[in-house]
Amino acid sequence: MADSSVRCLSLGMDDCVTKPFRRAEPEAMRTRWAPRTRSAPAPVA
Repeated sequence: MADSSVRCLSLGMDDCVTKPFRRAEPEAMRTRWAPRTRSAPAPVA
């Protein structure tokens, strides 16, 4: 699994989650990479 992560990161990905993962991992990645906003943007019509 470590080889997969190293390969993905060397190809330019920002992060990588491999299975099996812990419940906290996707949330931690979302917190790390998603922009912080106070409210959701208005939908585009």
